Amino acid sequence: RQSLSVEDISPGRAIGVTIANSLLGHIIFVSVYGFVNNILLMKDLLKSVMTFLCKSGKPFIIGGDFNASPDQVSNIMHELNAPCHAIAPAGTTCQSKGPKGHASCIDYFVVHPKFKALCSQPECVMQGLI
Repeated sequence: RQSLSVEDISPGRAIGVTIANSLLGHIIFVSVYGFVNNILLMKDLLKSVMTFLCKSGKPFIIGGDFNASPDQVSNIMHELNAPCHAIAPAGTTCQSKGPKGHASCIDYFVVHPKFKALCSQPECVMQGLI
């Protein structure tokens, strides 16, 4: 399919593209890169994304490296009164090494309710240390 428009929602952090689908109509896909260890900046980013999406009135799929857990993003979206569902793979998507190494799930999708029934749980097939 051909994209209808591309929007730089937050330079370097979020970009959206509108795609026309013959079965589902127009869908907005947004790629995000969240702020590391800063939930307040993440909230501002998601507010910008949701403002853009609400103006369009189209169903959406947001995906990317949120640098925040699905629960944290779901809570922010709830505070913003944004109807959506976080869909994350089982297990971790990011593993860091070093003395304070940890593993977490920070890469996933947030979808409009219209798409929840169409989505299966994503899988993380390539994992590595950062």
